[in-house]
Amino acid sequence: MDEGGVGRGSCRSVPGFDLLSHLQRCWPLLRRYGGHAMAAGLEVDHERIPEFSARFNEVCADTLSRVDQRQQLLVDAWIQPWDINDHLYHDQNRLRPFGHSNPLPVWAVRNVTPAYPPRVIGGKHLKILFPMGGKTREAIGFGMGDREVPPGPLDIAFNLI
Repeated sequence: MDEGGVGRGSCRSVPGFDLLSHLQRCWPLLRRYGGHAMAAGLEVDHERIPEFSARFNEVCADTLSRVDQRQQLLVDAWIQPWDINDHLYHDQNRLRPFGHSNPLPVWAVRNVTPAYPPRVIGGKHLKILFPMGGKTREAIGFGMGDREVPPGPLDIAFNLI
């Protein structure tokens, strides 16, 4: 927002990227700034916005070029196939309500082999059946219909819904 020749902005970061330290590397171009690693605010003179933008993009690109930017999935717990049962489902649901600040737990199981070849359903979703814990479990990878599933045992992560 530009008010009286001064641009004001707020920033939000992502885990692992210290926003404040990157703003500190641009301090000569700013009127003021403050915050912490995950969120900050700043003021910059209108005529310095292009220079600040270029410098901030430069320092961010320098950092980001040296880190692994692949999306990471955080697993809440690695469990055994026989742990997937009504008790786990009911215990999980005691944590409700789920939402932004309280997401569904992400469970994971190692070394499971699909019972049949995966198939695409609804034109864009991947359906895989896994024999686990004496039962055949159905997994749906929403929006993953275009992905190849490697042969052999897989480590899988999932939500119980």
